[in-house]
Amino acid sequence: MKHSTVLAQLRPPTPDLDPQWSAQTLIAITERGTGRSTARPTQIELDHMQSPASARRPRRVRRAALLLAAAASVAVVAIPVLDSGDAVAADLRELSQAALTYDSPALGRGTWLHERSESLQRNDANLSDGAILDTERETWTSWDGQILLIERRPSQGWTTYNVLDDQTPASYQDPTPAFAQTLPTDAEGLRAYLDPKVFGSSSHSEALFEALSGLATSHTLPPATLAAAYEAIADIDNVNTSDVQIDGRPAIEITYEEELTSSSDSITVDRATGQVLSATQQSLQSTYTSTTTLSEVLDTVPEAVLNAFEEHEEDVRYDTTGQPLAD
Repeated sequence: MKHSTVLAQLRPPTPDLDPQWSAQTLIAITERGTGRSTARPTQIELDHMQSPASARRPRRVRRAALLLAAAASVAVVAIPVLDSGDAVAADLRELSQAALTYDSPALGRGTWLHERSESLQRNDANLSDGAILDTERETWTSWDGQILLIERRPSQGWTTYNVLDDQTPASYQDPTPAFAQTLPTDAEGLRAYLDPKVFGSSSHSEALFEALSGLATSHTLPPATLAAAYEAIADIDNVNTSDVQIDGRPAIEITYEEELTSSSDSITVDRATGQVLSATQQSLQSTYTSTTTLSEVLDTVPEAVLNAFEEHEEDVRYDTTGQPLAD
């Protein structure tokens, strides 16, 4: 479908649109921090990544994080000594309950998930190409998964405007708000749904963790499904939790370590809300980190944004003055 055709379909039938964004900002914390978040690498970044697990991630950009992990030192909090399995289960039960009770603006038919994120990828100079890729993204995601994506690389001074409308069916790897509503809302059902579907990792346990943590960080899940995801993670081998504080916010870091590839994935979740604050992916070849600075629910895409997409061609890089860059 052509860029202009998609944009035309996104415009409401009324001639006048309110250019102001909705006040339903869930939360925005504004210091660039440890760089952790839930935004996934672009295809360009994936091309530079050599980790077997990372190279198999979905092509489309994952939904970014709900909250920003600010630049605070991580403080370890003393807790009673428990069996490691019991402690992990207790932490994840706590997060499950927090997710159930957190009152946040709900995504619904006709709404848009608007998010901004910053990411940084560092490739090892010896085991990879040594590339450092910095990216800023802003997205507007519709109920059925159409994405308006503005992407910038500050170090190189370019910006792109793309409409992601490839008609790829939604899945657990790339959930749309509409798809998320169809998932089981209990841990047993969610695990049973994912067990035969997950693939592409070094182990079944790693694939399950990636699937469940990816769903948790998509910010498309209803509260009951998010709660179920945490409970299901508690039953995965090689998962550990630790008490941390990020910018003074009590949080729980959930980490999966894969010995076979010497890699790890982790997400850090706010104790009070059950919402993912940050995430990171590490391997011998590279470290990918990201920070989401804004996530909110909108009723419409602002007119100024639609105009910006109409004024720029897809897959063209524009400089800071708005002029196309030579290939």
